Amino acid sequence: MRKRVAVSAITVVIIALTVSAWLVNNQINNLQTQIAELQSKNNALESQINDLQNQISSLENQNSELIKQFGDLTKQLALERHLNVEIVSLWHRDYWSAFGGLLVEYPFNVTIRNNDVMTVSGLNLNVRTFSGLKDESIYPSSIEINMLRSGEERVIQGGVVVSINAPSNLTYVATLKAGEVVLDEFMLP
Repeated sequence: MRKRVAVSAITVVIIALTVSAWLVNNQINNLQTQIAELQSKNNALESQINDLQNQISSLENQNSELIKQFGDLTKQLALERHLNVEIVSLWHRDYWSAFGGLLVEYPFNVTIRNNDVMTVSGLNLNVRTFSGLKDESIYPSSIEINMLRSGEERVIQGGVVVSINAPSNLTYVATLKAGEVVLDEFMLP
């Protein structure tokens, strides 16, 4: 009788283990199927992301080309009539930061305003520093300004690089151009 109980217990344990193994195997198969489906969806999403990135790149290229064309039109218009775009203010900070070697950079802010009836683009803001008539700028600041809408005012930040031996009482001259046409000039002693 003890043998029968032992055999029965072992049989029950073997059946329980077999059923458990079958359930675990079934769950593993289900998980592998879900993983395969998720990987397939992930691959599809990565493909969509690549397509969207390609579209974004194409649109950015088109946008750059349109801005360039708009800048060319602005330069053409500046040759035909005066564009009412002005430098409102120019100020510099009294400190400098090391640029490298014996060069330092003096930061500045220039505020420009488009008082014209048209949006302009492709403008160039050039800032130089002078000591008397001597240009002290080793690397003057040249900043392109795109898409300045009618009535818009924008603060442009930059820096002019000079020799560390340059005088401290420099005069700043900001020049705003459309192509070769000077739209405005501002001097800060």
